[in-house]
Amino acid sequence: MSQQVYSHKLISILLTASNTVLYTGPAGFVTVIKCMTLGWITSGSTDGVSTVLTGNANGVIWSPAYKAAERNSALWNGMWVIEPGDTVRASTTATGTVYLMAAGYQLSLP
Repeated sequence: MSQQVYSHKLISILLTASNTVLYTGPAGFVTVIKCMTLGWITSGSTDGVSTVLTGNANGVIWSPAYKAAERNSALWNGMWVIEPGDTVRASTTATGTVYLMAAGYQLSLP
């Protein structure tokens, strides 16, 4: 009999300038991120960018840019497979508030 799979929230955080590890693939599971949302209310007079990366130094997955003094959001849909021990990192250069949410599912390994 097959097991039902439901998506759930994996990441929900306000981003900072630090390139922070936000999620680590748990032992015994493969995680699939299906959707990420970035929302922002920027201030100041300079544009900014947020970047979502793998654990690799140049592993950019998504990097939307923001205008100064803007309120907006962006959506990423895909299938990002995260093996046990792999990490998801993110940071922002935007001045203001930037949040990241990611949803997906975990499949248990045999």
